[in-house]
Amino acid sequence: MGDDTEQTITLPFTLPYPGGTTTFLAAMNQKAAELGMLRTRFADSTGLSSQNVSTAEDLIKLVKVISEKPEIIKLLTTKIYEFSAHNKNSQDKLYQIKNTNKLLDSFIKIKAAKTGYLDEAGYCFAGLLEYNKRKLIVVLLGSQSEKDRLQEVKGLAWWAATRYAGLK
Repeated sequence: MGDDTEQTITLPFTLPYPGGTTTFLAAMNQKAAELGMLRTRFADSTGLSSQNVSTAEDLIKLVKVISEKPEIIKLLTTKIYEFSAHNKNSQDKLYQIKNTNKLLDSFIKIKAAKTGYLDEAGYCFAGLLEYNKRKLIVVLLGSQSEKDRLQEVKGLAWWAATRYAGLK
């Protein structure tokens, strides 16, 4: 899954990575294997390549790991992230990255979530939600539109929270 925000964030980090982009991708794939994500393969770091593949089962494993990382949760649930960096003229420039996840303004409390879109994959979502005092992991792949993704995630969360005890 990828979006413009992810590309903006990941590209600068892969460039200075020891060994460059190739080594960074190898590390990403190694980490996926260590997490038991056996059907996940990264071909680029931005999430924008259709050669990046995963499954709902593997994404559930990733969400479980992320849900234990407060620094990642903070980034994924912040509506607007601001930071400054030096430009080529050694002047500070303020940058602003806006979170495109429309569920942040929903009746469902987002604990950690990532949205994405590719022509080949459709509109996707993977995240840990809290609804009706229950924690739920929801993975949705292949929605037809951004609006459909939003409604389908809300519907799945409501359905699961009203029928199952969920995670405690």
